[in-house]
Amino acid sequence: MKKKYIVPLIIIGVVIISLISISTGYGVYLNVNNKSSKESTTLDCFKVYFSNNTNKINYTNVDTITNDEGKEISPDTITVTNICDTDKELQVKLNVLDNTTTSLEPLTLNVTGNVNLEDVLYLSLDNARTDNKKVIKSKLVSKNKIKPNETIRMNIKMWFDERKVKNGFDNQEFSAYYELVDTSDSTKVPFNETIIISKDDINRKGSPDFTYTSNTDDGLFMMNDGVGNSYYFRGNVNNNYVLFADLMWRIVRVNADNSIRLVLNNNAVVTNYSSHINAIDYTGLKYIYNDLVNNDVMNYLYTWYNENIVAKKLDQYVIPQNYCNDSSNEVRSYHTYFGGFNRLVNANNPQLACPATGADFGGNYVEKVGLLTADEITLAGGHYNIPNTSYYLANGESMFTMTPFEYGGYKASVFVMNSDGSLGSNLVNAVNGIRPVINLDSTVNVTGSGTIDDPYVIDK
Repeated sequence: MKKKYIVPLIIIGVVIISLISISTGYGVYLNVNNKSSKESTTLDCFKVYFSNNTNKINYTNVDTITNDEGKEISPDTITVTNICDTDKELQVKLNVLDNTTTSLEPLTLNVTGNVNLEDVLYLSLDNARTDNKKVIKSKLVSKNKIKPNETIRMNIKMWFDERKVKNGFDNQEFSAYYELVDTSDSTKVPFNETIIISKDDINRKGSPDFTYTSNTDDGLFMMNDGVGNSYYFRGNVNNNYVLFADLMWRIVRVNADNSIRLVLNNNAVVTNYSSHINAIDYTGLKYIYNDLVNNDVMNYLYTWYNENIVAKKLDQYVIPQNYCNDSSNEVRSYHTYFGGFNRLVNANNPQLACPATGADFGGNYVEKVGLLTADEITLAGGHYNIPNTSYYLANGESMFTMTPFEYGGYKASVFVMNSDGSLGSNLVNAVNGIRPVINLDSTVNVTGSGTIDDPYVIDK
């Protein structure tokens, strides 16, 4: 070869190498054939490209900006190609790590490309599960079905919206990473884990002051229910809606066995608790009259359950659970006062554990359907004889509870929630609303965020 061709060939070689570097140097591919890494195992049908050479996000000295300013920042672009010969579904999660010190409430995402999210708050996204113990919050950014040889792109911008900041927000750190998972390989989050993100945070809150009603969104609190720790909603919460059996429900609590207690959002019917009034037994859901007898309200609940749950082939999702018809009592001056009277009228001491009873009516029943207790209404934000229309159970309708109130003058009465949201009492043959209560199996998976416009729905 002549010397005069050597230099041009070297130059051409350098250009070719440079072009190759340019075409691959702006990102990093996960080698799906390399089974030695976790990413390639979980993404064995996907070739993934991150525009910033990494799936990690680290911000220091975090500050807040406006949404308009946020839209001007450079995005993280994720490009994914399905290299298998069958359709695949890809989940993209944003996992926040435990060294994050900033509040997540202002964190805002804007996603364009094959996924479109317009200025959505991170905390409003669906919860996701991850095996990384250092992750404090995992949210689902997108879920896409990708055909063989198809490529999709997501341009993700994120910032902290200054309008959502409640307290100071200076020099804090945010650490997170994108996790990409084949849906067929992922484990969905059980319903109870969707509701309860951190038991430690809830436990640290302690117990609220039941001297007062609650009309703010106080979130979840913990109380032992006699079996273990139960987690109940209190106040004007707006993220405990569930759409089930074509009916809207509210989550009351997560029981100690992780089942989810629901109450119908509105009355199913307006009727009496019992057609009889002149015996103490009629405060019970059931009582002994030669044989065990169902009270009128219990017969109605059985009928309602068969027509609305069993007939729709949804009984498999509902589990038997404890229902406390507290008939513990004491007699003073020929007048019988029940345990609920002493706890909620004479004191401000609601409880979930069901007291023992020597009566031949009431007690603790294991059923698939029942009513709320007066204690559960107090835990939710109500109070005896004090109106409160701003907690999640108050809907302008009165309803019976299954907690006996008193018996005197041959008249039996039970606790009710009045139409003004206060806790009161009424004779068992009076007319009030009936709002059935059921308990969902904790292993069900759900979609939605729990709001009225996006309620939790069982993912069958």
